[in-house]
Amino acid sequence: MYDKSIIKVGLLCLLTCIATLKAFSIGLVDQDTLSVMDRIEGYSERAWKLRDKRPDSSLFYANKALNLAKGHGYEDLEIQAINYIGVAYRNLSNYSKAFEKYLEALRLSEERGNQEQRGYSLINLGNLYLYQTNFHGAIKYFIQALDQAQSLANQRMVAYCFTNLGRSYKGINEYGQAELYFKQAIEIRKKQEDLYGQLSAEMELAEVYLLQGNLDKAENYHLALAVNIEPTGNPRMLGMVYNNVARVYLSKGELVSAKHFAQKAINITNDITTRYEEKNVLETLSRIYASGEDYKNAFQYHVRYAELNQQLFSEENIRKIEQLKGQYEMEQQEAETEFLRKQRALNELIISRQKVIIWLSTIGIVLLFLIAVLSIRAYLIKKRLSQKISKQKTEIEKDKTIIEGQSQKLKELDAAKSRFFANVSHDLRSPLSLIMGNLEMLQDDEQSVIGPNGQKNLEIGYKNCKRLLYLTDEINDLTRLEEGKISLKKEAISVKPFIQMLTDMFVGTAEYKGVNLRYSDQTEVVDCFEIDPRQFEKVFYNLVSNAIRHTAKGDSINISTQSIDERVVLEISDTGEGIPSDSLPHVFDRFYQSKSNEYKAREGLGIGLALVKELVELHGGSIEVSSIKGKGTTFTVAMPKVQAAGGGSAAGRSFSYVSERKALYDDIDREASAGVSIPDIGDKKSILIVDDHPEIRYHLRQILEDDYHIVEAAHGLEALELLKTNDIQLILSDLMMPWMDGFELINEIKSTPDYSNIPILVVSARISDTDQERVLYQGINDYLQKPFQKKELLLRITNLINQTRHQPQDVFAELFDKNKLDTVEKDIMIRLEQVVMEKIADEHLSVYQLADAMAASERQVYRLVKKLTGLTPFEYVTEVRMKYVDYLIRKKKVKNPTAAARSIGSKNVTAFSRQYEKRFGKKPAELLNSDS
Repeated sequence: MYDKSIIKVGLLCLLTCIATLKAFSIGLVDQDTLSVMDRIEGYSERAWKLRDKRPDSSLFYANKALNLAKGHGYEDLEIQAINYIGVAYRNLSNYSKAFEKYLEALRLSEERGNQEQRGYSLINLGNLYLYQTNFHGAIKYFIQALDQAQSLANQRMVAYCFTNLGRSYKGINEYGQAELYFKQAIEIRKKQEDLYGQLSAEMELAEVYLLQGNLDKAENYHLALAVNIEPTGNPRMLGMVYNNVARVYLSKGELVSAKHFAQKAINITNDITTRYEEKNVLETLSRIYASGEDYKNAFQYHVRYAELNQQLFSEENIRKIEQLKGQYEMEQQEAETEFLRKQRALNELIISRQKVIIWLSTIGIVLLFLIAVLSIRAYLIKKRLSQKISKQKTEIEKDKTIIEGQSQKLKELDAAKSRFFANVSHDLRSPLSLIMGNLEMLQDDEQSVIGPNGQKNLEIGYKNCKRLLYLTDEINDLTRLEEGKISLKKEAISVKPFIQMLTDMFVGTAEYKGVNLRYSDQTEVVDCFEIDPRQFEKVFYNLVSNAIRHTAKGDSINISTQSIDERVVLEISDTGEGIPSDSLPHVFDRFYQSKSNEYKAREGLGIGLALVKELVELHGGSIEVSSIKGKGTTFTVAMPKVQAAGGGSAAGRSFSYVSERKALYDDIDREASAGVSIPDIGDKKSILIVDDHPEIRYHLRQILEDDYHIVEAAHGLEALELLKTNDIQLILSDLMMPWMDGFELINEIKSTPDYSNIPILVVSARISDTDQERVLYQGINDYLQKPFQKKELLLRITNLINQTRHQPQDVFAELFDKNKLDTVEKDIMIRLEQVVMEKIADEHLSVYQLADAMAASERQVYRLVKKLTGLTPFEYVTEVRMKYVDYLIRKKKVKNPTAAARSIGSKNVTAFSRQYEKRFGKKPAELLNSDS
């Protein structure tokens, strides 16, 4: 390969030398006919025009422009030439070299103060990232370029930035942002009467509507584009529009119209021989005929598409090889043309044959030397590549060793986690046994006088101890399964009666929730499966109870059994909320919990389904799950089949596991709503309790009903309805609830003027530091973690009700009105608030840090904050800090002025106290020491 390349390069050099010698011998070279400036601009213009069709020739002319500009001190033209060299390298797919040239141009333009070339250098860097589909990197550079273009008032550069920002956001599927930028680009192109630029941006916008699925708008926009493009005589652009129209009609299912426009597109591409566009249209035609079930034509078009795609790939490689040859031929032709134009002035000099022979001999020696240099260079490149490959292999082996070690560590951690939970559950059994034993003794003690409420409290306490005991049993079962310590007591069980009896136990719960539960059987009488009934009860209970928990009124649960080959297949399907696609591969993992849960149903520790999978596989069976978000879930259990004359045993079983579990959890699973409102007697203040757990609501009601009028809701939606008909002075809310959780409820209340002043106390078992910050930021007044003490709950409620309702709840409320902002501005300001709050204790927080966190320039951040709040960024950060520390002081969340100052990054307590007194009229110490 190297020998052929060297010979070709040698021949090219020889021909070039002959042409140069011929020109010299007859006086061809006359460098003074054109000025240096004209020649540089001529080379630059050629480099720009050839950048797409012949990037190798573009590189040649850009280098000539660069050498001339450097030699004669034209600094601005030098930077332009470097940018053109980078463009050529980019189109030659040499991205590293292109990146190097763009950075060089950017550095020189900044050193020499050439703001226009700085803008184009930034655009080129953004284009490079766009070519490599690194859309986020592209956005960063285009935003900087846009800022530069706006400062120069260069509307052409601004429009170019808007178009490329739209393409970048389209690449990351943020179609709304892309649409905004394309519209701005179109507006500028119209003002400039740049029809080609306008149509290009409009085509991009029309494709955004197609990708968004806004088919009617995409159809109208593309048809209008076709009308506007036809007079311009641009068949390539028209063919692309017709192809997109065909894609729109294909998506709408209008196959006749789709075929019509696709055929128009293919006719255009055939006429103008744009084979890349022809390939795209062939793909569209194949999809159209496949949708119409005309598979013969679909196959033919697909074959043509595949052949053309492969052909284009091959031709691309050939084209790169031929470009070097084409460059020389073009330069030779230009030299000959120049020779013909000036041949009358070249008749004065004649060079003898001997001189030509001497020149040729010299050139031959030079060529031999060149061949030797190229051979050595080829050897060195080959050796360097070999060393690089060897190094990469070593690194891969090293990475493999690291990954294997990490995998072993993960296995050890998983085993340690299982042992930890097993030890914890084992240690819990002794205190649970004591608690349950004492509760039983108290219930059975005839000498103890316990009222109805006390009896119910004992019953709730005993039941929850029992639930905790069952949880420890499941953890122990998982550990024992892992260690192989569970042995099955199998027997042949007749399929239909066994599953029928288990199903019947869930009918009441399903009917109570308004869920239609059905069982169908397609097995034979002799079909049985060999199982341990007690263990298989756990499988059935977990699958059916999960289905009931994740369905709502009007949904269906279908349980079916059938015999397929040598297996009995049990299928449990529902029409409930479904499982998100990202959670589906992990549903059988231990301790896994879905991140998204539409109904926000009560979730456990992620043990049930893991136990199901282990038990099914222990029986020699298999389990699979399929689900579509919003449409339902199906679990399929396949068990080995056996046959018994007259069928196996089934009748008379007690199903103790299912019975006990249903007795413990049925009242919770049946809970769909509360809507309880004890009549308001007297002047008691009203408290709304929002919690999906009926026993928690009962417990809270017992504590509060002597002093307050109680209203109950099982979830956020129910709470909002009850707020319409009740005068509520305080809301006690859980966070994790179905239908509408606590976060959504708080947001609704705080955004509704009629309810925004009602104090809210969050009472939840799951309130991490992040949750605390989130609910405090939403404007809640206080939070309390379960379990809680009665005295503390009553004290917090009393303090909240007695506090003034006119105290501002939002640290940011007085800074600006979010309701007056559009969607983009609102999102930006919310992000700015988050950044300030995250760094509120950082004394060095600056506009530069804010701009860096928001991926914007300092100037943009300054203009935006000033526009929306009337404050400079420094004044805005100061105001937020003072509002936040005032909130901490008045809520007594800091103990002294030193802690208050430290919370906002101030080290000088005296200066802080003076600033606070000037802003709020009182010293921090006075407020912290007061009883109010």
